[in-house]
Amino acid sequence: MLFVGMFIGSIFAGPFADRFGRRLTLIIATLLETIIGAGSAFLPNFTSFVVMRTLLGVMIGFTNPIAVTYTTEISTTEYRGKSQVLIQFFFVIGALYSSGVAKIFLGSFGEGNW
Repeated sequence: MLFVGMFIGSIFAGPFADRFGRRLTLIIATLLETIIGAGSAFLPNFTSFVVMRTLLGVMIGFTNPIAVTYTTEISTTEYRGKSQVLIQFFFVIGALYSSGVAKIFLGSFGEGNW
């Protein structure tokens, strides 16, 4: 459901950022992403966890395209390509890091002790 949320978020990110500005949209999406991500650790059941992960996916879908666009707009032409590569690189590093942390705390991805 995370990827479904990312798809939905990416559809609405552009029009939302055009209307309210990329910087404000990026700040709000990042704050909501942090709150939803931290809040999903304290949920009582699996259904609410899936709902929160879907909402987290929407926020990730907002953040990724807007961050790349905003970084491109504020970078000089000399560093524009490098900034895009770096931001995409750190999105991937963040995903790998979170998988590593999950592996440490879960012990195994197949046990179902989420």
